[in-house]
Amino acid sequence: MDDANDTTAIPKEYREVIESIKALKEKVSNEGLVIIGTPSQVSQQFASDVSKKGHVNIYTPDRLEETLRNHFEFVFLFAANDEVVHTGYLPLAHYLIGIGSKKKCL
Repeated sequence: MDDANDTTAIPKEYREVIESIKALKEKVSNEGLVIIGTPSQVSQQFASDVSKKGHVNIYTPDRLEETLRNHFEFVFLFAANDEVVHTGYLPLAHYLIGIGSKKKCL
């Protein structure tokens, strides 16, 4: 497996911050996938103080989709509530999962 497809080749700081998507995009092959998970804006009313300190830039489904579409041709959004991942009503999701594939050449 080459480094472009090996997630261990991606520095930890890029795996933890959505804003590093440009740097993350450079680490994957043109056919590679980027998978991003983040607490949703709706979940913040239930989040602990510790969680709120660690997640300072909160995303809505629309914002996550727009961010990924700026960098990838194909974008898929999923929601997670408790241990269930689904494609249901995204605005009520407590956790968002976005998948981007086929890098855009900007």
